[in-house]
Amino acid sequence: MTTIAKSLKPLALVFFVLLGTASWSQKAPAFAPDQMDSILYGAAYYPEYMPYERLDKDVDLMQKAGITVVRVGESTWSSWEPRDGDFQFAWMQRVLDRLHQAGIKVILGTPTYSIPTWLYKEHPEILVLHNGTAPALSDPYVPT
Repeated sequence: MTTIAKSLKPLALVFFVLLGTASWSQKAPAFAPDQMDSILYGAAYYPEYMPYERLDKDVDLMQKAGITVVRVGESTWSSWEPRDGDFQFAWMQRVLDRLHQAGIKVILGTPTYSIPTWLYKEHPEILVLHNGTAPALSDPYVPT
């Protein structure tokens, strides 16, 4: 197993653990559009870019706007794993708990498209090549 695959394996496990509060043993009913009691209305939310103390205000604003679902977690692998093998989950658990308390559903993304700096430094070959070359280091999408 490659180092990259070894790094992804624990991260994938985390998402299953975080989602573990849902009851997987109950069989979901068949989809029936005429039986829907609500329509999901939502947006992406990036708490990792907001001040820590702003969460309650943001959730209150979401409720006032009628938001029923938010998508989180997909853009900052470095927040989940700031160093190789050092996984941090408390920051997102706090967000998930607050959204649950507010009755807002969550789509928890996987942050695989945004690699952390440590991964690039250890494995520069991970970069996608375009026409046989890697992006220039001055490219804003290359981690520094």
